[in-house]
Amino acid sequence: IFTNVTPDRYIEITEGDNTIYAGKECKPDLPPSNVGYVTGQVYQDENNNCIYDAGIDFPIANRMVQADPGPYFVTTNDDGFYTFRIEAGNYSIHLAKQDYNNRSLQICQQDSLYYISILKDSTSSGNNFSLKLTTDTLGNCIVTVNTTFFGIDNCLNGPTYITPCPGHFHNYLYTVSNSINSTSPIPANTTLLLNLSSGMIFSGPSLLSCAGPLSPFGGSTITRTFTNQIVPGGTCNTIIRVWVPIGAPSPYISTAQYTVPSNPPGTNIIVNGDFELVGGFFSDYAIGCQMDGLYQISPGSVNAPLPPCNNWNHRGLDNTPGAGVNFLYADGANVTNWDVWREVRPVTIGQQYTFTAWYNNVSFQNNGSVNPRMQFLVNNTPTGNVVDLPMLPDIWVPFSASFTPSTSPVTLQLRSITGTLGSNDFGIDDISCISTNCGGIVFDQLIQNDACSCDPNDKLVNPSGCGINGNIKKDKDLKYTIHFQNIGSGPAHNILVKDYLDRDLDFSTIQILGSSHTITYSEILPDSSLIIFFEGIELPDSLSNPEGSNGYFTFSIKPKYNLLDGTVINNKAGVYFDNNEVVITNSTKNTLYEYPSPIASFSSNHACNSVSSYNFTYTGITTDNTSYLWDFGVNAIPQTSTNQNPMGIIFTNPSSPNYVTLTVFRNGCESSVTDSISIEDISCGMNKVLVCHNGHTICISNNALPAHLAHGDCIGSCQNINKSKQFNNKYFEKEINFNIQPNPAKNETNINFSIPDNDDVVLTVYNFMGQKVAELFNNYAISGEDYSVVFSLSNLSSGVYVVILKTSNVYEKRKLFIVK
Repeated sequence: IFTNVTPDRYIEITEGDNTIYAGKECKPDLPPSNVGYVTGQVYQDENNNCIYDAGIDFPIANRMVQADPGPYFVTTNDDGFYTFRIEAGNYSIHLAKQDYNNRSLQICQQDSLYYISILKDSTSSGNNFSLKLTTDTLGNCIVTVNTTFFGIDNCLNGPTYITPCPGHFHNYLYTVSNSINSTSPIPANTTLLLNLSSGMIFSGPSLLSCAGPLSPFGGSTITRTFTNQIVPGGTCNTIIRVWVPIGAPSPYISTAQYTVPSNPPGTNIIVNGDFELVGGFFSDYAIGCQMDGLYQISPGSVNAPLPPCNNWNHRGLDNTPGAGVNFLYADGANVTNWDVWREVRPVTIGQQYTFTAWYNNVSFQNNGSVNPRMQFLVNNTPTGNVVDLPMLPDIWVPFSASFTPSTSPVTLQLRSITGTLGSNDFGIDDISCISTNCGGIVFDQLIQNDACSCDPNDKLVNPSGCGINGNIKKDKDLKYTIHFQNIGSGPAHNILVKDYLDRDLDFSTIQILGSSHTITYSEILPDSSLIIFFEGIELPDSLSNPEGSNGYFTFSIKPKYNLLDGTVINNKAGVYFDNNEVVITNSTKNTLYEYPSPIASFSSNHACNSVSSYNFTYTGITTDNTSYLWDFGVNAIPQTSTNQNPMGIIFTNPSSPNYVTLTVFRNGCESSVTDSISIEDISCGMNKVLVCHNGHTICISNNALPAHLAHGDCIGSCQNINKSKQFNNKYFEKEINFNIQPNPAKNETNINFSIPDNDDVVLTVYNFMGQKVAELFNNYAISGEDYSVVFSLSNLSSGVYVVILKTSNVYEKRKLFIVK
């Protein structure tokens, strides 16, 4: 018996050991069971009386509330209510500090803090927060719709499918959100129109949140009407099961169109947006065909000549939702500041407008084609996202963006900002711009090219980052997905998930993005763990119902501001099925850097006395913890170098380009850049050579060359004295994953990659002599999707090979070691 243990002192005692050790504070693993309750509501007080008046005021959803000491955090539900389940004691209740600056407490709100003394099994209610807007607005709301694919059936090797697979069911999650920064609710009676590509079938609902019926199932189109408003911070989820029949071709496309009707109905201010009439717009392109920078207005016909002239490109079909058959067809220009379409229209200052358009890539599908990248501008200011058109003829891609003008009239513009000759050809149709009070029309489209792809790992964090440490940019949002499955012998009545949040995460930024089942309660405990409770879930066991035994939830959170380079963010979760032992998920790891991956860039210049001898300088700014590998090719002496700035590299083949590749390694990640070095022909006549003299290129006699070199002149033309290649790999802006596993390999290996932007990807393998031995992938790839290619090594001998991943913006190399 210990009689001298002071309060707040913790000790450890081990049987058979006579020593008493200082121990850590014992904290419960689960939320306390004997609790009191603190409740309240957060709402926007429209009539300034600090009383919630239904029909006048409206709740604020997903607003975080804090209880101290602890701290404990909870968020409000779609009705603005919050509930703390906390141990008996004294607490202060207040709104958590969040980056929302458009609302503050009403003047009549007496208490910004509520001081509560709570007892076991007691409830303190009415701890409300009445808010007002801090800025004058017209009552606009910020609306988004997002589409997420979730596999149901398992692949042959166990994990679920991550792309549609013929002969299987899959779930599509459509999430409609009203931003917490919105100043008004989305009104009632809005519609969500969902379309699938040919062959795919909506077979039935899996989970519906918010009130609102669905139209009948059984086809590729379905509509849902939301009968109630969606408050600021609120979300409505629609999870629908989709059947992909055997033989259904790719690509697999899901298009979501969410429409908020204007009150009164808005008028389309665009003239001839469907191109069925004559004129109505301006263009920097000229009318014509078969030449870059020209456009036509005419109906499409697949691969057929089109009056008044033939055309070399794929003629798309006008299959947009609008009426008529005409659309604008353009041969993209090689400049990025030409408007292919432009209208100047009067508007109401301060009124929100929604602009919509449909795009189509009409280039033939071939390896050399470059995708158009479409941009919408208001008064020369880019507005909304850039749309990278996939190389999928006859697939029309929707676009929408909202803006609130401060002047009238406004100039509305559409451009292709690809800036290349050849390919870069596109169609435009059904342009509209309508005044709205909230949202207007919002689109989302998910295109998946590959069938039956499987995720070899349960990816719990996105982005996963580069390298073994999962390097990501400091300000990157982290999205965690926790999967669980009931492998017991009977249904699980209640499931509790405890996610251990890293203390370098900003808890005030957490957002629940979606879940397979209804979440009945969530909170953040003082030990920094997120609690998600599925009460009454009745999840079937995997033996009786393999498909129904799975569940998940997804949330996002931001790292804290101004963390040091190298800060590590760890995450793992525990899943409790009723009263069974906890099931611990695998851990995830991300490491924060200002530049997650090294910047690969260099400059080069030949020596003053020789056009065959080159000096190279690394020009990137990521020089800490960095190593370098230069590959100058087989016609160089030396062929490689590990110096930061190698000098005196001799190129022995003046008749062809010499390719130089710099690979930079830093903090477990790598980036590469390749440039070509061409040996200049300096001959300018009989026994004469070019010399750069005082910034001017002159032609001199060979006999005069030594004197010029002695005075500081350089051999060769001035424009070739200094040549630089600045290549900022997209790693440090957006993450790209590219790895080979296993490596070294004997019989086969997996080439895995994902890219930051929708783009064409070519994946090739070269031997050490620079000869191409395999082309593993040549297709369009979707941003953020994981691709894996199995590469058989049976016909290759032992040695070092180079695997190259190339897109329009990325050039990455990895070495593959084959050992037999």
